[in-house]
Amino acid sequence: MDSAEFQELTRSRKSTKRALPGDTAALVAHLQRRLEDERARIARRLHNDVAGMLAAARMDLSRVASRVADDLELRDQLARVDQVLAQVIQNARSEMQRLHPALLDHFGLAAALRHVVEERCRAAGAEYTLDLPESAGGVSAPASLATFRVIELLLEGKSLRRVALRLRAGATGCLLLVEVEGVGVRDAAASEGLQALRSWLESMGATWSEAQRGDVATVELSVPRAELAAVAAPGA
Repeated sequence: MDSAEFQELTRSRKSTKRALPGDTAALVAHLQRRLEDERARIARRLHNDVAGMLAAARMDLSRVASRVADDLELRDQLARVDQVLAQVIQNARSEMQRLHPALLDHFGLAAALRHVVEERCRAAGAEYTLDLPESAGGVSAPASLATFRVIELLLEGKSLRRVALRLRAGATGCLLLVEVEGVGVRDAAASEGLQALRSWLESMGATWSEAQRGDVATVELSVPRAELAAVAAPGA
């Protein structure tokens, strides 16, 4: 997709119409914030109480194994236990990433979007094109998280064939355009999830438009900088 097409899509699909009535949208946005807070809490708990403690257990196991070098059967048993612990730690880390994307916290929105698109498309054997800047224009952490969740949901529930994602950062925020081509119908849970995320983003001053042409779904999202979002939605 070239620059002219991107600008044309921006002009043709810009819409200020909200997904839900005001009171309902505010409630949905509040619940979505609470959901993400709970996900982050569980991810921290997994990191501290599961992955951390199991890693310490593996260290202790290694010390025990070094002291029974002559007992080959016991060493084999300890090695099997170590493999199980390693797999559990890996599973816990995958679950932590699903609950709350650490890449987003440490490297920002662009890096997190790149990772999720590349991971999903490689797994599906789908083509993808990415046009991402280094920074997302001072967008707040909650808005970055909501934007990341939108892309996650758009890549679920269908057999992916092609994904094109473009992010532009400016003085007032960032503009994201994503096209997803794939066979399959978005399920009810994904549709409801996108509506909740849209309400959450709109409560932070974002604007949203979307279109469906055959197997191609397009979402355009304009997210303001953190300070502008606070002015636009002081009660969010």
